[in-house]
Amino acid sequence: MKERLQDVGRVLAQVARAIWRFLVQGGRWVGQRWYHYGEKRRVHREIRRLEARQRELYLQIGQQVYLLFQRNNVRNRDILVRCEEIRELEVKLDQQREKAVQIAAGSILPPPPAEGPVQVASEPLEMRHTSEVAS
Repeated sequence: MKERLQDVGRVLAQVARAIWRFLVQGGRWVGQRWYHYGEKRRVHREIRRLEARQRELYLQIGQQVYLLFQRNNVRNRDILVRCEEIRELEVKLDQQREKAVQIAAGSILPPPPAEGPVQVASEPLEMRHTSEVAS
């Protein structure tokens, strides 16, 4: 009986060690995954930061070139075309901003309804029920 209890004790110890190894390995795996996830997020965050800085620099360069264009210091044909597009957009933006101010002030009203009698169909509309689906 004593030997039987010792055998059961050894088996339980082996099972406990196997469970412990499983938990340790699982913990390592979770730790590695968590580290990988964190690194991935850090890299993506850095990419977004660098892209934002790049956009900011592009914008600054564009503004500087446009200032040069306004002073007639730009000779490159491609840049001149783009600057002319910007100038046209500025005019349209000014027009739309002015229109927005007028609308807010109530000086632009919707057009009045069309004059004349309202025409109504003499017969009721027909509804068709169909089970076909348009393809």
